[in-house]
Amino acid sequence: MTRILYAFDMKKLFAIIVLGLLWNNSAFSENPNNYIKTTWSYERIIDRLNIEAYNSHMSKTIIITKIDIWNSTCPTTGTPDRSFNLNSKIKPISRRDLYYKISLPEGTWKCARISKKFETPQITNQFKQPKKTNDKKKKSNFKGFSFFDPTSCGTVYDDTFGNKIASICFKYNERKQRGSYDRAISNCLSYLRARGPHVEGCL
Repeated sequence: MTRILYAFDMKKLFAIIVLGLLWNNSAFSENPNNYIKTTWSYERIIDRLNIEAYNSHMSKTIIITKIDIWNSTCPTTGTPDRSFNLNSKIKPISRRDLYYKISLPEGTWKCARISKKFETPQITNQFKQPKKTNDKKKKSNFKGFSFFDPTSCGTVYDDTFGNKIASICFKYNERKQRGSYDRAISNCLSYLRARGPHVEGCL
């Protein structure tokens, strides 16, 4: 008797778990048809399809993807007489009137099915690759000088935390180019002062 009651309790517990999982799935899976209301009409004189749409969802955009039209009484099944891709977005808590230039053959168009879906949020890459240094500009600072010539180097730091912003070097050699030392210091200071207030070096 105890085994029978135990088996019965286990079956009841299993049934409760299954029902709970089904309830959670239905609660978390949203259907766009529950949040959007649409009405449609066709103006034959100007060959225009009109759709009025209202999205009642608080945060999600709904896309009207397609309309299928039958020349028969609703509800209909099988292949529609005409299908048109629309791909129009309806933002949350908003109404929108949509107009499409289409041409339908003669006849009384009675039934249509408008397909919808939620817009999938796009994930942007927040991590950008560092920019490559301009090797040509660096080489121009050393143009006309050799590896053994002296350099005037400096660094600039930010105001708040003292982090390094940029650094640069300019070569000089008074024997090769007279006045190159003063030009190197001037170019170094001008380059760094344009990027921050605290400059060190350039001597």
